[in-house]
Amino acid sequence: DKYTLSVGVSDGVNVVVAQVIVQVLNLNDRPVVDNAFFTVMEDSPVNAIVGTKLNGTDDDVDQTILFKILGGNTDGAFKISGCAGQIRVAQPIIDYENAIFGGINAPHKDRQYHLHVMLIDDGVPPLNDTATVTIQVLNKNDRPQFPDARRNITENSAKGDPVGEKLYVFDPDLDELVYEIDSDLTKDSA
Repeated sequence: DKYTLSVGVSDGVNVVVAQVIVQVLNLNDRPVVDNAFFTVMEDSPVNAIVGTKLNGTDDDVDQTILFKILGGNTDGAFKISGCAGQIRVAQPIIDYENAIFGGINAPHKDRQYHLHVMLIDDGVPPLNDTATVTIQVLNKNDRPQFPDARRNITENSAKGDPVGEKLYVFDPDLDELVYEIDSDLTKDSA
């Protein structure tokens, strides 16, 4: 902004008027980014959108602002679009049942990622702000693992006798499993 002032000076007899132009110089204002909390479903595909765009602003409307992930991004699980501030899944590694995401040195027992995000402007000098983005991993019901098996039983076995070894079944969600025998049994000659 620019202001023009008329300033008069007098020595008691003579009056002199001059124009003084005052130019207001813009200082770079610090951008602001808000903390955020989002959720993501386990096994989300690469490029799946996580939450909404981050709320980042800069009062200097003529400047470009960029978002960056500085830390907390175990194994590069997420990425952020620099200009828009939209977080997306970067790696197909998000698993609710894995209590330690990314290995032994990166515990996430609360099933959350805590991303440290920076918003920086291109002013002189460049200024920035940081925020924490918490991403809660949601559980999806995983299919139990039940491989085909072959068991033997001797003929004339008594009712209630076990049929070979115990069957191996694993449910990643640790849900209670219900077993039932298919009534459509077929005799296999092999």
